[in-house]
Amino acid sequence: MTRLEGPTSEASSAGEPQDWRPGQEIRLGNTEGRELREAPGDGQGYKDVPCREFRQQYEGEYVEPMSRTRPIEPFADPRETVDAVNPEFDPTSSGGYENNCADCARCFERTWRGDQEEAAGRAETPDADGNMAVRGEAPERIEAWAGEKFTRTDDVAEIRRRLEDGGHGTSAIVGSQWENDGGARGGHAYNVVNHHGGIQVVDAQHHEVLPFDDATIHPFFDRAHGHQIMMWNDEGKRIF
Repeated sequence: MTRLEGPTSEASSAGEPQDWRPGQEIRLGNTEGRELREAPGDGQGYKDVPCREFRQQYEGEYVEPMSRTRPIEPFADPRETVDAVNPEFDPTSSGGYENNCADCARCFERTWRGDQEEAAGRAETPDADGNMAVRGEAPERIEAWAGEKFTRTDDVAEIRRRLEDGGHGTSAIVGSQWENDGGARGGHAYNVVNHHGGIQVVDAQHHEVLPFDDATIHPFFDRAHGHQIMMWNDEGKRIF
């Protein structure tokens, strides 16, 4: 996501893919359109290795940081760690560090669990017509990294409840479609954590730690829908 203000995002007006796009809706059981449980993944992912190793599968798509993974205290106050995830972010730009929200979400999840990671920038890549541009990622790439499928739900109250029930250390990666009153719209990936009982939204791309919004999850959004989520407890067990 490059901006949260303005008539529309550059990606939207140009017809390019958003930084976050909804994947196939997955329904199991009688959900009545509210809670959508994840389809089982293959369990083989990259959550336990440096994000660099995952990114190396996608040659030419990332601008790798100079830093390397280092161990830190797990479940630390996110206000103390969020700035290190995407240090090259420039709110006045729309380049590689303003379209890397998915990698920021992966890197913060690793940071939260005790391995500090710096996100890579997105490199310019060609579209079908050969035009070069910086683009975000589809949600399937986070699924490949996690070795798991997303749960899709618009039941924000249930998301909060599970974060609270999971206790300190519980975390989630969330992807949302958003709209704001000024006409801006797009997609965004970010994190939500339970830090000693407090439910906090961590937007590592933008260096923000924010309160959980009971209507939209991320308080920067005026409206949001199509949430996709992966949630784990403090032991790394999938709970939503």
